[in-house]
Amino acid sequence: MNTKNKKIIALGLSTILLTTGLTLFSVTYLNNEISYVDEDNSPSKSNPDIASDKFDNSFHDKVYYVHRNDNRTILSQQERVEGYECLGIYSSKSSAEVICYVVENDNDTISYRTVSYDDLEGKIDEYDNIYVIDEKSPSSLDAFVPDCSINMQGYSKTLK
Repeated sequence: MNTKNKKIIALGLSTILLTTGLTLFSVTYLNNEISYVDEDNSPSKSNPDIASDKFDNSFHDKVYYVHRNDNRTILSQQERVEGYECLGIYSSKSSAEVICYVVENDNDTISYRTVSYDDLEGKIDEYDNIYVIDEKSPSSLDAFVPDCSINMQGYSKTLK
């Protein structure tokens, strides 16, 4: 092998090593710096912007609709949500309903935990932020709304 071929091979190998090193560095850097909520609800490194409606004293003054698809149940202030069937208007009748979630920070990670009315009873002041499970919440969160808490007046359930 002559000197020219050795230089070409060395240049090619150094280019490959440099590209690989830069790629690994940028992937590692971006994964540690970007704040996001994965669709599979894996924790992110810093507090994400929560777009869901906040659960507070004004919650009961608003009209929420119960929507369901094959994967989850949500509440929404919108009567129509793309990809969901509207079952009716939410009308709370059970303390076992799960319509909210809390954001928990632990060691620089964010996780989400669904809570029922029973979980919140007498402890609502212990949580900084409580949000409604709606179309803007992480897709892995699923509300539980029993049929007795859905006012179906004007809505017909369809068989699937």
